[in-house]
Amino acid sequence: NIGITPVDTTKAYAFGSVQAGSGQNVGRSNYAGDDIVGVGSFTAELSTSQLTLTRDNTAAASNVGWFVVHWGSAPPTGTTYYVRTDGSDSNTGLSNDAAGAWLTIQKAADTMVAGDTVRVQPGTYPEAVTPLNAGTAANPITYLAVGAVVVDGGNVRCRAFDVVGTGYQVIDGFEITDQIDCGESALNVLNSDNVTIRNNIIHDTGRDGFAFQGTSANGLVENNLIYNIDDDGATPSGAGGHVFRNNTFAGTMGGWVLEEGHATNLFEDNIFWTGAIQNTALGTFNYNDYNSAVLPGTGNISSDPLFVSGYYLSHLAAGQGSDSPAIDAGSDTAANLGLDTRTTRTDSVTDTGTVDLGYHYLP
Repeated sequence: NIGITPVDTTKAYAFGSVQAGSGQNVGRSNYAGDDIVGVGSFTAELSTSQLTLTRDNTAAASNVGWFVVHWGSAPPTGTTYYVRTDGSDSNTGLSNDAAGAWLTIQKAADTMVAGDTVRVQPGTYPEAVTPLNAGTAANPITYLAVGAVVVDGGNVRCRAFDVVGTGYQVIDGFEITDQIDCGESALNVLNSDNVTIRNNIIHDTGRDGFAFQGTSANGLVENNLIYNIDDDGATPSGAGGHVFRNNTFAGTMGGWVLEEGHATNLFEDNIFWTGAIQNTALGTFNYNDYNSAVLPGTGNISSDPLFVSGYYLSHLAAGQGSDSPAIDAGSDTAANLGLDTRTTRTDSVTDTGTVDLGYHYLP
C-alpha cells in the first residue's frame, strides 16, 4: 500500500498499472473520489486528500512486476498541428509528414483556436506571423519550435511575430533574425495580455528585439537570448505586470537594453551585459547581473559574467579557467524554474541547485 498526499481532487487524475503473470491490468481514477479495481491485482483510490495505491498479492497471478502513477492538473484540450518545410497549406496539418503537415506557420496562426498547439519542425521560415485568435488562461495557443527553427526576416520583413489583440499566446523556442526597422520590434505584442515569450534566440534585428505595447499586460519573458540588436533590446511597457526571468541581453545594442518600462514589472535572474537600462525605477530588480551598476533590489551584482563559446558561462568544471559569478546566483532552484533540463555549460551538464543567471541552452 502506498499513499501520496496532498492531492488536489478538483484537478487531479491518476493512472496505475501492474504487470502480472496473466498480463497487464490497469486502473484509473479521474477527477473524483471513485475507486477503480484492476482485475483483482491493483486498486487506485483517490480520496479528498490522498491517492492510495494497493497491490493485491492474493490474485492468482501475483507476480507483480511494476506499476506507474501519474497525477497533476487536468489534461489540456485542443488540437496539435504540424508545420514542415516540405508540407503544404492545403494539407490538414494533423500529421508530421509531408502529406499531412502545413508549409507555413501563418496557416497555423489563421487556424488555431484556444488550446491548440503547432509543432514547427526544423528549418527556415521566411514569414511574418500574425495570430488570428486569442487563447484563454486555461487553454493558451502555443507556437512550439521543435529543433532548430528560424523565422527569418530576410532583411525585407518587419516582424517575426505580430501579436495584436490576441492574448494568451505562447511563443517557444524560435530563432528570430534579420527583421528590418519598420518601427516597434521583431516580436511585437500590442493590446494583448498574458503572452509568453520563452526559450527564443533573437538577434541581428533592425529594431527592438521585442516589445509590449498599448494595453498589453502580464507578459512572461523567460529564458531568451537577445544579442546584436540595432535598436533596443526590449520595450517592456504597455500596462505592465510583465515578468522577465533568466534572459541574457548581450552583444551590441544600438539603443537601450530596456527602453521605457512599467513600475509593476519584475526582473529576476537576468544578465544585462550590454547597453543601459533607460529607467531602473520602472520595475523591481532582483538577482540580476548588470554591466553598468549594481541595480537596486535584492541579490543583484555587477560582475563580468565571463561568456564563452557564444553566451555560455565559464565553468571550471567544464574546462574553463574560472567560474562565472553568475553561477548559482539566482533567486530559486533550477528545478523550480523549469531549467534543470537546460544548461549554461559548454559540456552540456544541466543546471542543478540554485539557478544560474541568464539564458540556458538545450544540452
